[in-house]
Amino acid sequence: MTDLTIKVKYRIGDVVYSRSDIEDRVRFVTGYLVRKGALIYIVSLEGQETFYYDFELISDNEKMFGNN
Repeated sequence: MTDLTIKVKYRIGDVVYSRSDIEDRVRFVTGYLVRKGALIYIVSLEGQETFYYDFELISDNEKMFGNN
């Protein structure tokens, strides 16, 4: 058996925003999809789940402090 440790920028339950959403709607991280060389975030908006890389998302704190 192999141990797997993954470092994530956003945790399940975190509030995030899509950088490309001009309406700036609130989304929630609901899971992860792990592939060779990639971590994809599963994000929920109004009951629909979509997939994002971390650079496509911004957190509440990053948005508040202008770290985008």
